[in-house]
Amino acid sequence: MLTHRLVTFALIGIVAAAGGCDLKGTMEKKVPKPLKQVLSSGETGTGKGAGSAAPVVNLNAMVDIVSPKVNEVFGVGDEVAFRASVKLPQGGVAQDAHDKAKEKYDLVWTLFKDDAKQGLQVGRGNSAKKKLDAGSYRVELNLIVGNRKAVKNVLFRVVHRVVGRVMDATGAGQAGVDLVLTDLEGSKKISQAKTDNKGDFFIETPPSGSYSLRPKMAGCSFYPYNRIVKFVQPPALQEFRAIKGEIIDVKLTGDAQSDENIEFVCPLQQAYLKFLVKSEAKPTGIESSLITIEKDQEKPIPLDDVSDQVATKREFGPEGTLIKVQVPAVMASGPSETTYRLRVTVVDAEKNSFSAEAPVAMKYNVMRCFKTTLDEAVSLQGKGQFEQAIKTYRVMEKFREKVDNPAPFAKFMEKSTFNRGLAAIQMLLLKPPDERHELVLLNHALTDFAAASAANKADTNAVLFTGLANHLLENYKLAVSSYNKVLNSDPKMAAARELRALANLKIVERQIRAARHAIEKLEPTAKEVGGLAGKLVATSDALKKNTVMPEFMEAVDDFTEAIQANPEEQNLRKSRKAILKMAYDLNKSEANVVDVREYLRKNVGKKLQAKEMGIPLLAMETSTIPVRDMALGIDSAKFVRK
Repeated sequence: MLTHRLVTFALIGIVAAAGGCDLKGTMEKKVPKPLKQVLSSGETGTGKGAGSAAPVVNLNAMVDIVSPKVNEVFGVGDEVAFRASVKLPQGGVAQDAHDKAKEKYDLVWTLFKDDAKQGLQVGRGNSAKKKLDAGSYRVELNLIVGNRKAVKNVLFRVVHRVVGRVMDATGAGQAGVDLVLTDLEGSKKISQAKTDNKGDFFIETPPSGSYSLRPKMAGCSFYPYNRIVKFVQPPALQEFRAIKGEIIDVKLTGDAQSDENIEFVCPLQQAYLKFLVKSEAKPTGIESSLITIEKDQEKPIPLDDVSDQVATKREFGPEGTLIKVQVPAVMASGPSETTYRLRVTVVDAEKNSFSAEAPVAMKYNVMRCFKTTLDEAVSLQGKGQFEQAIKTYRVMEKFREKVDNPAPFAKFMEKSTFNRGLAAIQMLLLKPPDERHELVLLNHALTDFAAASAANKADTNAVLFTGLANHLLENYKLAVSSYNKVLNSDPKMAAARELRALANLKIVERQIRAARHAIEKLEPTAKEVGGLAGKLVATSDALKKNTVMPEFMEAVDDFTEAIQANPEEQNLRKSRKAILKMAYDLNKSEANVVDVREYLRKNVGKKLQAKEMGIPLLAMETSTIPVRDMALGIDSAKFVRK
């Protein structure tokens, strides 16, 4: 032992003299290997004699955590494998050559969740397994050899996740595809991932709720465009197909020339779908839909192709695709307010499908749709485009049929229904008087005015135009009945006064014509002539007294009121003057029974001519009374409801 120390001191002196302060470096360079072994043995151990101490071993260098990897991510429900690698030196690790029991080592796995200070032992030995809840973890591995210990730590996470695969057109996995998880509206990114070399992916998702998962890769389009996903256990495999091709510049515009996306959309709205396809395979088919979210699921509403001519349809040309489309009425049966995304799916010649969406979502509000459609129809009606206005008002009726609760839209519908009937009247009044008798259109108008009156019992304008519709249908007594109701409510309404006067003149004309017709059907014998003459005179006198003269006088009064409202209108004055003269002449004239009997005797066996019988009433022609066109007597445009 003494010799050992003397050698040591001597060598230290030599090294110090040769190397200055760098004893370690000088020893490495200057000291022979046998002496290095002498200098390094025995002093840091616990042996009892020279030659019995083992080398000092670094335990930390002997052990490593193979699994999990640093910051590795596992899915909830997965079994996390804990594995260690231990490499013993060939000479062992015991510090005491007489205590070989210390060659034995122990591995202890302890798990710490989040920031917990107290850990949970999950196993002993080279490996362990455990299923874990979501969270951030630190696993601690302790290597214990006798009274010595080495510690290793690894951080990892366990998350809720969605798994899936992206394949190319052949079914092989597509590597390098980005997967993005967002909220259902696509406005907030939640997480993202990328497919591995096999096309598989694993993406983190919140533990509850539904989300949109969409693949992205330059030069490719995908089908489906996205998937609505949520965390489930065990996880459902989400698959996508990548196709080399792109659908770009997807738009829904208001007209064929515009490139501006529609901001709002409504049921039965017509628009123009535009996009450009770049694909290796020839495109052969198109599907377009508006997509909204209901109960955490996508609800597609397919758009109808309503292209009616070459100018409104162009498919897959170098300038892109142009298709005139219409939104189905079924949209009104959905939510009253939401947003829609425009999605286009193209099918190519190899029967691959791929999709794209317009970059801007469209808003939908059913109340706004009722209002804007009413405004559009009113505008058309104001421009004299009555047929188109009627079609637009009918769109509102289809809205009403589809909505779950039509009550909030009652005011819009009352205006629409009335205006639709009014547009029919206006359209007919533009025609010559002898071409206005269109049964279908007028009956529709009567139905509309009846509905307006039912919705509001005090709606005198609906009653007025009910009268006008019956007037055009030549239902003059029904027309007068409606005019009477209006005038009971508003005695000064000039339009109702003039219309009632015209209707009464038609009633008189029709009754005189009926009396003539009845007489001209008679074939009296010579014996019947005497009694028949008296009856005919009495009948004509009764008709004059009970119908014709009262109708004439009411017409005079009505024209008088109309003149007061329109003092500059000379046609009204002419009509009143002519009626007064005809009434005066009729009242002054008398039918002579003798003259009538003589006429009958002369025409026994012949066809009778009522005008020539000598009865002044039957010879009267009310059609000679000058009246202005009824269309001039009513300013229908001011009755349009906005």
